[in-house]
Amino acid sequence: MLVYGCHAENGDVIETLIAEALAAHHLTPEWHAKTRPAWGAVEATLRPVRWQPRREPAIYIVHMNAGGEVDMLKYAREHGVKG
Repeated sequence: MLVYGCHAENGDVIETLIAEALAAHHLTPEWHAKTRPAWGAVEATLRPVRWQPRREPAIYIVHMNAGGEVDMLKYAREHGVKG
């Protein structure tokens, strides 16, 4: 079976937040997490579901760190997406 792997993050959001953090001189390690908000991962989890043609290939989400990502996976499965 063919499987698409997906690392669900919103690159546009991350780039914007990184630029803002750098401009504000936020350079300490916690800013790595602060520039990758959970809501961006939730949105990005649903994106490959729209690409999947309802047959093959299955979708493999590399990791899920936010509760809303699980909700998106449940929604996708309820609508026939393999994963």
